Amino acid sequence: LLMQGPTMKLSHLVLALLLLLPLPASAAVKVVATLPSLAAIAREVGGADATVESMLPPNIDPHFADAKPSLVVTLSRADLLVENGLELEIGWLPALVLQSRNAKLAQGANGRFDASTVVRRLEVPRGAVDRAQGDVHPGGNPHFLYDPRAAAAVARALATRLALFLWNSEPDAALRARADKGELTQPGVLKTEAARLLADPK
Repeated sequence: LLMQGPTMKLSHLVLALLLLLPLPASAAVKVVATLPSLAAIAREVGGADATVESMLPPNIDPHFADAKPSLVVTLSRADLLVENGLELEIGWLPALVLQSRNAKLAQGANGRFDASTVVRRLEVPRGAVDRAQGDVHPGGNPHFLYDPRAAAAVARALATRLALFLWNSEPDAALRARADKGELTQPGVLKTEAARLLADPK
């Protein structure tokens, strides 16, 4: 996935700050993504300061994946779970998360990122939906990552979530303003922002 333009500026800033701040080697965020495409986005955003693992290989259809016991161990060690959402993983992910007993990955926790919540939903069925109708997703088409604009939106939101692990807070107004102005590639700006974050009582 190649994502460029304004939507990636915040992602680049988070990565740059991770490189500038004096974090110990053990501080790398352990990210587990349900799909290879989501893992690719996480690697692009997190860079060397995030270890990323995909739960499924590229040749497995997520509709029919198996809840392998080995994935329970993977989830138990994760800091952040990145899922597609819209019930794409409903047949196997909930049971694995439950068995992992990892409170970080609970619904609503900072360690649980649902990509479908940051994109515009398409092909949402009208009226009653029944599984007898076949592969019908009540919340809309879960295959939104085929659209580069949706992938870019996911990358930006994921960068914001990773900032929680970096600074215990989402990027503030000053940080976002510099991102919107395209100032993130300037070394002087990055050093200034890093110093400001380090001085913050958070």
